[in-house]
Amino acid sequence: MVQSHLAKDMCLIGAKGCGKSVIAREFAEMLGYNVEPIMLYQDMTARDLLQQRYTLPNGDTAWRASPLVTAAQEGKLVLLDGIHRVNLGTLSVLSRLIHDRELSLYDGTRLLRSDRYQALKEELQLSDQELQERSVFPVHPSFRIVALAEPPVAGSSSQQWLGSELLTMFLFHTVRPLGVDEETAIIRAMTPDAPTEAVEQLLSLTHRLRETNDPTAQSLASSLSTRQLLRICRRLSRYPEESVSHAIHKACLSRFLPTLARSALQKNLANCSIQDAVDPEGLQEKDVSCQITDGVLKIGSVSAPVHTPVEKMKVPDVLFYENAQHMMLMEDILKDFLLGEHLLLVGNQGVGKNKIADRFLQLMNRPREYLQLHRDTTVQTLTLQPSVRDGVIVYEDSPLVKAVKKGHVLVIDEADKAPTNVTCILKTLVESGEMILADGRRIVSDPAEAEGRPNIVAMHPDFRMLVLANRPGFPFLGNDFFGALGDIFSCHAVDNPKPQGELAMLKQYGPDVSDALLNKLVAAFGELRGMADQGTISYPYSTREVVNIVKHLQKFPEEGLANVVRNVFDFDSYNKETREILIGALHKHGIPIGAKPSNVNLAKELALPDCKMAGYWTVNQEGNARRKLLCPTESHRIDVKGPVFLRVQGYPIERHEARALSFTEEQAHWQIPMNEVNIVCDVATAKDAIYVATCNPVCLYAMERGGSAVRSIELYDVFPRTISGVWQPFVTVAPLGNPLDGQVVLHEEQSNTVLHLDLVTGAVRRLLMAPEDEEPPPRKTPSWWSSKEGQGSFKMCREFAQKNWLLFYKEDG
Repeated sequence: MVQSHLAKDMCLIGAKGCGKSVIAREFAEMLGYNVEPIMLYQDMTARDLLQQRYTLPNGDTAWRASPLVTAAQEGKLVLLDGIHRVNLGTLSVLSRLIHDRELSLYDGTRLLRSDRYQALKEELQLSDQELQERSVFPVHPSFRIVALAEPPVAGSSSQQWLGSELLTMFLFHTVRPLGVDEETAIIRAMTPDAPTEAVEQLLSLTHRLRETNDPTAQSLASSLSTRQLLRICRRLSRYPEESVSHAIHKACLSRFLPTLARSALQKNLANCSIQDAVDPEGLQEKDVSCQITDGVLKIGSVSAPVHTPVEKMKVPDVLFYENAQHMMLMEDILKDFLLGEHLLLVGNQGVGKNKIADRFLQLMNRPREYLQLHRDTTVQTLTLQPSVRDGVIVYEDSPLVKAVKKGHVLVIDEADKAPTNVTCILKTLVESGEMILADGRRIVSDPAEAEGRPNIVAMHPDFRMLVLANRPGFPFLGNDFFGALGDIFSCHAVDNPKPQGELAMLKQYGPDVSDALLNKLVAAFGELRGMADQGTISYPYSTREVVNIVKHLQKFPEEGLANVVRNVFDFDSYNKETREILIGALHKHGIPIGAKPSNVNLAKELALPDCKMAGYWTVNQEGNARRKLLCPTESHRIDVKGPVFLRVQGYPIERHEARALSFTEEQAHWQIPMNEVNIVCDVATAKDAIYVATCNPVCLYAMERGGSAVRSIELYDVFPRTISGVWQPFVTVAPLGNPLDGQVVLHEEQSNTVLHLDLVTGAVRRLLMAPEDEEPPPRKTPSWWSSKEGQGSFKMCREFAQKNWLLFYKEDG
């Protein structure tokens, strides 16, 4: 680079986050240059590069030189960051400045190479002052341009930026990605306290992703740039108890990755023997409390001093109902905030990003500046706000500049809506604390640089940025803010609360709304979100919609649920396919959308006839009236064989509310996962448990009435299937009571086999009542369903099963 610098301007080409800016700044420091960073963006015009129009206080317009032109006169090193983004026509304006060190500006000013300027000065015998009055200025001989760019993408549909015209403008240097040893050395030097094992795991995963040919894995590698790895290691050195996989999932925002990319990430994590994070359901159990004592805020295990602001009016005050999931997220955010990071919260709309940000700032007592972006946001509107005062247009500082000056927290909402080429200018502000405003002023991070210099805004040390964005892609139609700028922020994925947390929160919004209604809403919306994740429906219904429904029900309790949910779902009623999916999901959870008052289908009432005498007995009182007849009783110890342990299988099972579209005696139904040829032969209940016995093959199913899973034990080893038309088992089931809760007795009627089953452990014991029990099953009996005559089978009376005693008898015996 030093050799190139002797000859002409140069360009560094390298992947995102590989250290181009750092190399350029270090190079400038070695040679004693003042650096002038200029962030380029897509809709930048030649005017923005050279000269801009501005309005004088008296209403006249005038030209203002751009930072590039002033740098050329003062001999600075200009960093043109992002020449791959700019339109090729815009850059061609610089070709004369780069090749000949000459430039003609729009107001007639000319910049000349220093030797030509000297020759002209001697030829015309004019002083510097006179030439400057004639708008002729020299270009400083030390002036150099260092351009930074990302490599052109082969096979891209857009025009390649590296064309023949640009190739002649610079001397090119490639910045190759760092090798494992080099990257390890840098991370070790910058974060010496980071756990060694964690650093090694991180680097092995990163390089595995970078070196693969799989485009899905390579897209993940861009999220783990050197910059991001340093951030992860800084955090691990401060909080060594954190898991590496949690940091990686956070950096890649794995919650919003497509299925293919997520599975690729998990596979690579497994290959690098990085323990994947515990099941997120398990994390929910961690109770994170939040308290402020003696000016110290403590969220979970992290504490921070509460800020004492000058402008208390700007501290947000928000209604916020705490739940464990949001508190864990705030604890995570606080860790990054204390490390000095700028934050990015990504999530679907309506999951509470604004609420969490405002609540966090309220707890920290930090004043907030709020800036909402939109599709028409430009670089100018990001930094200046035009307003009309006394009939004159006045440009005021935008919330961004106010936050930088006063050290407030800048909350940038809907960051994904603005074009990424506009939000890219935030990169230099976050990275180096420098930025050029639309009116020519400059933000610098070092207060010493700002002293006594006009048009310089010093950045307050407390300034911090908190950016909120929707996940990229349909249906939000935003830009991929995370893809473009994700690695300069510390990213956090915000999700809807878990069902328990959401239910607790909704109870606080609607204290008078019944729990049954709230449960239906939480279950229905949970299912719709699952469908959105799988791609069945496009719009992910969020907590915001449920909260609005509950608020409505709280205020107007007389209004039916079906009517209220239409406020949310009517928009989708124009798409027939989506409408059918939505109605199906809502009906399943008992939300009667589309039901009519006439849909009542109850069974007919049949009037019973009056009672009449059928017959009578007379008790013979003669003779032996007082003689008592004693029946002989025998007691045997039951012979218990076993236990044999069989596998208890669990299947998810979905409750379908039956009273959604019409009103019947049926309340709900579940579909048991059994074979088509299987036949249910007995059903029994105990408290909230339901037991179903089937006989082809013999199988026992058990489920809780409010549960979402069914357990089953298959008993075809105990009752082997025989050839068609011969013995077919027919079983009845008796659930036992305390202290044998959850255990049942199974009785096979034809062989008189009695089994005792424990559905928790899968233990099966055979109970032998008497020695004659061991007779083989009758072989030549026709199957019970094809036989017309009654058979003398054994029966079990289970009336008193709850008291743990059963009666066995022989029918017609």
